[in-house]
Amino acid sequence: MSLIKNVGNPISRSRKNIIPSRIVRVFDIVLNDKHPLFSDIPYDPTLIGLILYGEKDLNVGAVDTLALSRALPINRSFLPLINELVEIEEGPSSFIYSTMGGRNQFNFTYYTPPLPVHSNPIHNALPRESDLIGNSNSNPENPNSTPPQIILDNTENFEEKPKISLLQPFAGDKIIEGRSGQSIRFGTTNREGQNPWSDGSEMGDPIIIQRLGKFEGPQRGTHIEDINEDYVSIYMTSNQVVNNIKLTSTNFDSLNSEYKEPNPPAPDQLSTAPIESIINTIPTSEFIDFENQTPIEEIMPLPVTSSLATGGDPIFNALDEAIEEDLISEQVYSFELEEPTKSAAAEAIDVEGATVEINPGLFTIYPTAGDHKETIPVEDLTNPPSYLPVYKGSSRNWTSISPEQFAKRINLSSEADRDLKIATLFISLKEQSKGGNIGGFNYNHYGIMSDLGRWGNGDLINGSVSSTEGSGGEGTRTSHWRYFASFKNEQQGILFMVRTLRDKAKKSKERKVEGKTVSYIAGSINRNNIADFYILKWLAPGNAVVKKRLITNRSQTIAQYQKIWDRASKLIDNN
Repeated sequence: MSLIKNVGNPISRSRKNIIPSRIVRVFDIVLNDKHPLFSDIPYDPTLIGLILYGEKDLNVGAVDTLALSRALPINRSFLPLINELVEIEEGPSSFIYSTMGGRNQFNFTYYTPPLPVHSNPIHNALPRESDLIGNSNSNPENPNSTPPQIILDNTENFEEKPKISLLQPFAGDKIIEGRSGQSIRFGTTNREGQNPWSDGSEMGDPIIIQRLGKFEGPQRGTHIEDINEDYVSIYMTSNQVVNNIKLTSTNFDSLNSEYKEPNPPAPDQLSTAPIESIINTIPTSEFIDFENQTPIEEIMPLPVTSSLATGGDPIFNALDEAIEEDLISEQVYSFELEEPTKSAAAEAIDVEGATVEINPGLFTIYPTAGDHKETIPVEDLTNPPSYLPVYKGSSRNWTSISPEQFAKRINLSSEADRDLKIATLFISLKEQSKGGNIGGFNYNHYGIMSDLGRWGNGDLINGSVSSTEGSGGEGTRTSHWRYFASFKNEQQGILFMVRTLRDKAKKSKERKVEGKTVSYIAGSINRNNIADFYILKWLAPGNAVVKKRLITNRSQTIAQYQKIWDRASKLIDNN
C-alpha cells in the first residue's frame, strides 16, 4: 500500500486545494525517486505517476502546496506532460479499512488522459492566458508555437519533435499513438484504394500495424503508415497484400540454392611423397647487366580463326559455331500453309510426338499426352502456383501468332459481341506484343498469372508455366520467375478471356487517391472507358500507378489506350 496516508479527505469535510470533478492543469508529475516528494517520506514506487494539479489559470509559487492525484488504470501507461490539462474525479482509496487504521470516507483523486486541446500527438500543453500577454511569439492558431515560458518536463528527459502529424484513422480502428511518431493500429481491410493494405482481401479482415515513423508533414494534417519510409514496421496481416512495398532485392533464385558440404580427402589418402627441391638451372656466373640490356622481342598474338570474326549477328554466329563443333544439334521443320476460311476444318499432322494444327493460317503445337508427362514434381516446387501441374520441357511451348490471324480466331467466338472481341485483342496487344506478333507460353497471350489465387473461370486453365514478367504491362515489373496460366489451345484461352472480361465489366470500381476519385462504371467495355477499365479492373495496381496513369497523366493515358483500341477494332472488323 502507499506510504502516503489520507491522500484526499473524507467527502464530508472541507478540503484544501482539492478540486471536485473538473478540468485542471498539471504542474508537476512524480516520475522517479529524485522527486522532492520523497524528501519527507521513503521512496514508494506505487506513487510514480502522481500529479500535482491546480486550477488551469492558477499562478503557483511552490508545487508542494498543490493537491495530488493518481492516474486512472486506463491512463497508467500514458502520463501527461507539465501544463497539459486533465480531468479529475474522486474515488475510493486503499485506506478504507478501519482494521488497518483507515476510514471508509477516505478518497483518492484520479485523473484522466490529457485533454486533446490541440489534437496534437506531440503534446497538448495549454499556456495560461497570463503567459500570452505581451508575448509576440505565441500564436493561438498554431498549437506548436509554444511560448518560451511554458514547461513540459522537469526531469530534462523529454524534447518535443516538431511536425509530427496524426495518424489517419479508418472506420472501426483503434489507434494508440506516441508523442514522437510511434503508433499501433488495430484495423481491418477497408474499401479498395483507401490504403496500401486494402487491395485483394475481404473487407473486415483484421490487421495490426506497429511502426516507428519518421513522417514529417503539416501539423494539422494526417498521414498513413509507409512501410518504405518508416524507420521500423511490423505488419501482422490476415489475407492482406501490402501493395506498395519496395523490395531491397528481387533476386530470389538464391532461395532455391543448396549448400553442399566440402568433401576433402581423408588424411590417409593424401600423398606422402617427399617434396622435390627445385633445381636452380641458372649458372651462378650469370648476372643482369642493367646498363647494356638486350631489347625484348615483342610477341605478336595469333590470328583469330573463330567464325565469330566473319561478321554478322554475334548471337547467330555463336550458335553456328556451336553447331559446327557438335556442341548442339539443329532440327529444321518446314510447313506449307494455306489461308482457309473460318469454316475450314483443322488439319492435323504429327511431328515427333506433338500434334501440329493448321487452323486457321498459322501452325501451333499442342502438347500431347506424352508431352504432359514433362512436369515439375510438386514436391520440388518451393511455392506451388494455384494451378497444377507446372509444365516443363516440350510441354512448355512458346506460342506466337500474328495480330491478323489472332483477330480471326477471336472472331470465331460465339459468346463475345464486337466490343468484347476488341477488348480481348486489346489486352493481348497491350500485354504480349513481341516482335510484331502476339506471344506467350502455352497460348497465354494475355499475361494471365497463376500464382496470385484462383480465377473465376479457372476451369479453363490446364496448369502453369514459369517465366519472367515482360515489359508490356503496367507498374513495377520484376525479373524473377513467376507462374503463368497454361491453356490447352488458343480457343480455350480466348474463351477464358471473353468470360473473364464480361464478368469484370459487370462490376463498378472506384479508387480515391490523394483526395481525387477515378472510377469505372459497370457496363460494357468500350473505347471511352478502356483506360479506366484496364487500370482499375484488369491491373488493380497500387495508388502510385493509379495516380500516374489516371490522374497526373490521364489525357496521355487515354490517348495511348484508345490508339491500341482503334488498332484492335480495325483488326477485328477486317478479319
